[in-house]
Amino acid sequence: TALDPSTGEDQKMFEPAGSEAHIPRLLQTDHEVRNLGLSKREAEKMVKEVWKAKLVVDKKSVSNGHPVAPLVDYLQCYLMQKYNEDQTKVLQMGYSLIAAAKKYEYDADLEMFLRVLSGDVAEDVYLEQQSYIKQVMAMFKDVDRSRHE
Repeated sequence: TALDPSTGEDQKMFEPAGSEAHIPRLLQTDHEVRNLGLSKREAEKMVKEVWKAKLVVDKKSVSNGHPVAPLVDYLQCYLMQKYNEDQTKVLQMGYSLIAAAKKYEYDADLEMFLRVLSGDVAEDVYLEQQSYIKQVMAMFKDVDRSRHE
């Protein structure tokens, strides 16, 4: 697929994905990209930051009557802003984040991020999952509160 940085643990560099039109802008390069070797914790933190920021931007876009950007496009914009338009850093984090998500795919949050990023799952599935989790947590709090009154 277009989102396919290798997950070799000892790999110091990623092979370039190329610059063809079907390659997401986030990964477009004809040069090797340094592997940052993200830990599971670092990948989870970055994914949470991206989702949080995307939800804010999406809400603003919808209220202004604009379409919501797919996660893969938003991630490119997010990283460009985070790394002050430094394309080298953007590529390194983009490749490394995807590789870490693949490496730690057993983690439900990283798996969902990867599946939405690749287009295998609609973003609405993630949003519904988060809503369901909030509802369940609220229910647990209510039960806990009622038992301790």
